[in-house]
Amino acid sequence: MALLQNVSLQDPRDRFELLQRVGAGTYGDVYKVRRAAGRAGERRAESGERGYALCVLLRELAPGPASSSSLLTPSSSLLNPPPLQARDTVTSELAAVKIVKLDPGEDISSLQQEITILRECRHPNVVAYIGSYLRNDRLWICMEFCGGGSLQEIYHATGPLEERQIAYVCREALKGLHHLHSQGKIHRDIKGANLLLTLQGDVKLADFGVSGELTASVAKRRSFIGTPYWMAPEVAAVERKGGYNELCDVWALGITAIELGELQPPLFHLHPMRALMLMSKSSFQPPKLRDKTRWTQNFHHFLKLALTKNPKKRPTAEKLLQHPFTTQQLPRALLTQLLDKANDPHLGTPSPEDCDLEVGIVPEPVCLLFAHSNRCLPLVL
Repeated sequence: MALLQNVSLQDPRDRFELLQRVGAGTYGDVYKVRRAAGRAGERRAESGERGYALCVLLRELAPGPASSSSLLTPSSSLLNPPPLQARDTVTSELAAVKIVKLDPGEDISSLQQEITILRECRHPNVVAYIGSYLRNDRLWICMEFCGGGSLQEIYHATGPLEERQIAYVCREALKGLHHLHSQGKIHRDIKGANLLLTLQGDVKLADFGVSGELTASVAKRRSFIGTPYWMAPEVAAVERKGGYNELCDVWALGITAIELGELQPPLFHLHPMRALMLMSKSSFQPPKLRDKTRWTQNFHHFLKLALTKNPKKRPTAEKLLQHPFTTQQLPRALLTQLLDKANDPHLGTPSPEDCDLEVGIVPEPVCLLFAHSNRCLPLVL
């Protein structure tokens, strides 16, 4: 197995203590952890943060040696990691760790690309990278902890978001996407499950497990990767049309906005492959909000632009940040109130008009093999 670059060989168990398994992402299990006292300038954990972590890698928060934080030995073997809880004996600072099993002879190029891409991206709306460590056949990827959870988790508890809450999420996500795209990178899996909140109401792009990088020589991606219901038409038809660019993220954000208002993306009632087939057809029409009267014209128009079928006519993330839907007054309190509602079962009771909306459960990822490549590409079905 080739050696991963920008990965420390120090034992990660000397730097972090596993607290709890909180889920799985594109490449591996994800744990909430505590980390030891770090160097000056590193962020402290948000008081009372509840357990949520994600599969993301980002750049170092501050320069310094790898020994600036430490992991304590977990109480169980990681060969078959169970849910764990523990705590750091030095500080109460929280972090998130993704643990990836590396098989002998495995192609690690995509994982290496993920680390490389995300080390270069530092932005308030992107989850921050702390470091990576290789221990035997396990790669530990350490990142910022977001205590509010994912927006998918939140709307499962609260019901549909209010329009201004959706606008706030879109504005913050667009800021992160604009930065990502300005660095020549694509996320490729924007959806409610990959937008995380801090307890202060910050929105963070998460899980870059299928992210790609645009270069001068490769102006368009030609791989079929993403989650079907959020996938742009040009991605669904990549085998026939030959490529796509960063504007696929703008489409996915438009679908996510509908998801937040309707509890599931359009076409969710269809089998994923049926949805993909429909999206790849020339007769496919962009989806709209089902309730035409519940939402403002600004929201409808924002979605019309974000869900422009022709990517050559679809506005950029930067352009959509100038739309009235995202330039209206949108205080952070909109999201802290949402978090309060998610944490209070009485506040989270759905209104009568929401009772006919069914919460969608996103299926687990599988792999599909395409003729143009001998690689197994992750696709959520």
